[in-house]
Amino acid sequence: MERPFLSNDYPNPKLMKFIKYTITPILLLSWLMTRSQTQPGDIGDLVFHLESTAIQTSLHVAYCTTNSCLEHPNSEGAPIAEQYCDTGVCGDGCLRRWPDLSGYIPPGGFSPPEYTIGRNFGQDDAEKPCYISNGINGKPSVKGGAPYGDFDQDKYLEMQTSDIIALSQDFSIFLLCKPINQTANGVWSYFGLATSKLRHDVSNNSLNIRIDGTSSAAQLTQANAVALDAWQLIEIHRDSGDMLTSYIDLQDVTNGPITRSGTMRIGYLFSDFKTTGSGAMYGEIAAFLVYDRKLNTTEVATVRSHLNDEFCLGFTLAEDGQLLSDYSKWLTYNKNTSQLIVDTRQLEGQAVTSVTVYDLSGRQVHQYQSSEPQVELLTLSMKALEQICVVKVTTTKRTFVGKVYLH
Repeated sequence: MERPFLSNDYPNPKLMKFIKYTITPILLLSWLMTRSQTQPGDIGDLVFHLESTAIQTSLHVAYCTTNSCLEHPNSEGAPIAEQYCDTGVCGDGCLRRWPDLSGYIPPGGFSPPEYTIGRNFGQDDAEKPCYISNGINGKPSVKGGAPYGDFDQDKYLEMQTSDIIALSQDFSIFLLCKPINQTANGVWSYFGLATSKLRHDVSNNSLNIRIDGTSSAAQLTQANAVALDAWQLIEIHRDSGDMLTSYIDLQDVTNGPITRSGTMRIGYLFSDFKTTGSGAMYGEIAAFLVYDRKLNTTEVATVRSHLNDEFCLGFTLAEDGQLLSDYSKWLTYNKNTSQLIVDTRQLEGQAVTSVTVYDLSGRQVHQYQSSEPQVELLTLSMKALEQICVVKVTTTKRTFVGKVYLH
């Protein structure tokens, strides 16, 4: 996001020093706080909201490996301590339940302590998805997978029949995921329910979609729009005229004009039903948000900004949520040498005049002023900090702002 920062040739040196060391960090902190004030839950018509950071290991992750847990007579009602997990496959534990943050109240109420908010969503069978404690930039994720041992179902999550989502009109869906190269051919599902599903076509790495009321799936994105073994933010929007659009990492990748009416139903994640074998997604998911209407530009920007900040995705966003630059291309951190590295070749050919580093409290922790000839790789020695830092790079034309997780 571009921000107007004062230049170094301000006529009053004392005032400039005050602004530089006092006002600028305060302004940056204010910017960070402003961006976090509006959350996805503040936007109306949010009907499903999953984020991996909401998973509490003591309540939602299973670790029991005994036969009594494996053969529990009432796995659906068993407490978390009695939920089975094959820790040989899922070393960080198995996900029993993923709390829905949408505020939805189920017809039958809640069943504490594991289930206290949102839709009843998870997996009580012995075959559960894996909880990954450090899946995405220091934050957890959830991983699907193939059947193992004597089990006959993929690792997927499902919700109670009464909680199934039905999107009959316009909608907006956001999925933060990391698909993997799992099959040589065919298709597999990210989410859905029976004849409603978002699927991955392995032959050309595109997304295709089927909605209840249609006889077949349609190719939603351009070929090779999806990257394998990489985190990406997938968006699907349907407007009031049934026109579908899809974005991946904020880029429009829609496969031409495409319309689909009917009801989009969602009851499964990592799958579209009780799949066996290669029909489910075996990659990772960190967030999934569903709105029962198409969000406007400002609202889409809010969701993008939140996920970008929460999971350190590496986007530099304009006010409207559009991509300005991918700061992962110009900003990296070498944890072995405790050095920030700014690749000046990725800054649109602009000469760097200063680099300032702040922690999330707005405190300036490092500053570099360029008085030497330009170098392609600018390295800044930093004290190793177990936190996220904001990096502001001022060039001769504009300012770049990025974020790096020091881990």
